[in-house]
Amino acid sequence: MRFLAILFTAIFLTISISAQQTTPTPTPTPTVKETVNISANTEQTVEQVSKTINVISAQELRDRADFSLAESLRTIPGFRVSQTGGFGRLATIKTRGLRNQDTAILIDGIRFRDASAITGDASPFLSDFTLTSVNKIEVLRGSGSSLYGTNAIGGVIDFQTPKPQSGTHGQFSTAFGGYGLQRYRGNIGSGTKDGKFGFNLGVSRTLYTEGIDGDDRAANTNFQSRIEFNPTENTNISGRFFVSDADVKLNSSPDTFGTLPASNATIINANRGVNFVADANDSDNFQKSNFFSGQVSLTQIITSNLIFQGSYQGLKTQRNNQNGMLGVGFQSASTSIFDGQIHTANGRLNWTPNSYNQITVGYEFEAEKFGNDGFTPNGAGNFSTDAKQSSNTFFAQDLLSFFNNKLQLAGGFRAQIFNLERPTFSANNAPYSNVTLSNPPTAYTFDGSAAYFFEQSGTKIRAHIGNGYRVPSLYERFGTFYSSFSAAFIALGNPALKPEKQSLSTAALTKISSTTAPNFLPLTFIQS
Repeated sequence: MRFLAILFTAIFLTISISAQQTTPTPTPTPTVKETVNISANTEQTVEQVSKTINVISAQELRDRADFSLAESLRTIPGFRVSQTGGFGRLATIKTRGLRNQDTAILIDGIRFRDASAITGDASPFLSDFTLTSVNKIEVLRGSGSSLYGTNAIGGVIDFQTPKPQSGTHGQFSTAFGGYGLQRYRGNIGSGTKDGKFGFNLGVSRTLYTEGIDGDDRAANTNFQSRIEFNPTENTNISGRFFVSDADVKLNSSPDTFGTLPASNATIINANRGVNFVADANDSDNFQKSNFFSGQVSLTQIITSNLIFQGSYQGLKTQRNNQNGMLGVGFQSASTSIFDGQIHTANGRLNWTPNSYNQITVGYEFEAEKFGNDGFTPNGAGNFSTDAKQSSNTFFAQDLLSFFNNKLQLAGGFRAQIFNLERPTFSANNAPYSNVTLSNPPTAYTFDGSAAYFFEQSGTKIRAHIGNGYRVPSLYERFGTFYSSFSAAFIALGNPALKPEKQSLSTAALTKISSTTAPNFLPLTFIQS
């Protein structure tokens, strides 16, 4: 009821704004030519969008001199972006007060996440996304699970690469700054005059030799490429690659320092440099991380109103943490390697039976693998873990448009069915060996949105309601801790975990264009 009350209030305000226009001849609303894909996973003009979105263009990124994905998102309303210790270190995004793992990351419309992460999201690699070759960044604020699956409860971020253009072109740029910043970036692209073939290549190297405290080195190298091939006017084949290689020098965790009380009975205040050390340098603590994302997609126009789209992505992630005996407090020499693999195949049909209706149905298969290997200098504490799961997903969406495209309606449905495999461990006392595995319950997702555009006042009223979900990660299902002292695994996960679910509803009033009023009316209601 509260949601409907806010919605009707917003409509009343919109009608009032229209009634207060005193100009004898209303100013025509200019046509907005910008298109987006993230709101419906298909190309739409801004006027057709019925959800809350933001778009950061490549020109805006250049004007702001941004060079990482994390810093470019700080201006998005409702986003809280934080980074612990500067460039190269852990970056997190909280959308509308939700958790880090509730915002999905896409590369050209396909999910990017780390299968070896504790929560199975993209957080471990957010700081490794540098803006090497980017066309724009689209942001969906609100549930996107019916379109993009897991980890999209709060919102979705789509990192879109540019399409090749006709002719040969390229650029090279450098930047130097404080904390020992050195950045080099180069792009080259070429395409045939008839538009049948083209490619883009981009390489960047970002290096901080000093960092915040003078001993926080961080380096990142990104390589991106995109190839477009149009053998016929009805067929498009596209291949895309994104490679990242990063290393960062880590600090010790906070620890006590100096002379301390003889017992815990006395409570003292923590004074930095007196009895407390925060983020102290550790000369032999490093993290190396890399990922490879390869995509192949096919678009085939079958008839004038029926289009098939298919895609495959192979994603491999790896994090290598090395720590020696040096540093503050107790330190044990060890190496931990976290490997993740995700293979995603997707196919869908887009049918447009008439000018006001577009129906999409599709299927997606996803298989993921999590591996964790640990090594110690003498080999006595070495261990390995391997876990797998897969899923089959069916989804559908219907887009409707009425009253000369002024009223936009969208509805979506998604069902994901899971299949667990028994994990393997290196030790004889492997956990979960006596557990009877059963597949978790199917995750069902519904989504609906509506928007109406008042042409005279240039305002749009929109409402969005739906439920999102997050699939438990392989670590949450089969996570372990290996104790080198007892040479045994300790189970931390729960194989029977169900998908997390959350409902979200939003109402908003947006100003599209006007010569006498601001571009945005800040009326937004969110309920979760």
